[in-house]
Amino acid sequence: FYALLVFALKSALFIIIAIDLLVNKSFPDKDEIPTLVKFAQFLLLPIACAIQEEIITTFYIYGNLKWSPTILELNPGAHKWKYHSCNILRLVDGCLFLFINTGVLLQAVDCLNMFLSFAALMFLQTIDNIGLHLARQGYLTESLEETAKDVLLMKLPKNHSSKLQMLDSALLFSTYVVLVVAWLLVCVV
Repeated sequence: FYALLVFALKSALFIIIAIDLLVNKSFPDKDEIPTLVKFAQFLLLPIACAIQEEIITTFYIYGNLKWSPTILELNPGAHKWKYHSCNILRLVDGCLFLFINTGVLLQAVDCLNMFLSFAALMFLQTIDNIGLHLARQGYLTESLEETAKDVLLMKLPKNHSSKLQMLDSALLFSTYVVLVVAWLLVCVV
């Protein structure tokens, strides 16, 4: 329940920013964007992709790890459906953040404001880590403290499929390509 509450809080903040971006802001005409800003945007695209901790973690988990019934020995309630649900929610979280970061990036018309906005949004990405940290240090309940410690101790078994192990790289590259195409459509073409 606590994880869903943290996810809902983070998602609500993302949605508020997304609504503001869609309603109160607009993409500038290509001619209004200085060449220096376009160049900085292009350089920030791989960074915007690489800092998406939630997306990269999900890609890594599905490409390199697998759920195992041995997980139930440490946590009897850690069923396979919860494993997949949490990873799907993590992916949604990362995609929302990537959408917002890319939107802010592509609406920029000067470098300083673009960098400041980009950096200011970074705190949103850490909200769930802060929630885990508070739980692990016992600021909430004993049960949450124990669960948070178990989560940090949990080691998932490796996936030995060479094809699946390429999945994370392929998905990350595909994500980057989508960002480049968006940048080209908004700022160049």
